[in-house]
Amino acid sequence: MGPSVLAGLGVMILLIPVNAYIASKVETLQIKQMKLKDQRVKAMNEILSGIKVFHLTRNFYNVLWNIPRRANFILHFIYRC
Repeated sequence: MGPSVLAGLGVMILLIPVNAYIASKVETLQIKQMKLKDQRVKAMNEILSGIKVFHLTRNFYNVLWNIPRRANFILHFIYRC
């Protein structure tokens, strides 16, 4: 084994903790994203099943459109890492 192989192996070993840290951050962000998706699905289920009567007001739009906006922010942050 030449010095190039040893250098490459050393870099790979040194990057293991960095990879673990990034993976843990991505996991926490994915959990937050899934919670926001659950909120959106619950809201849509309420609308579709007729459990709750929604009026076409500003509150209606806030419920439906702010949740995906926050989820997209988390997605943007995940892919930016």
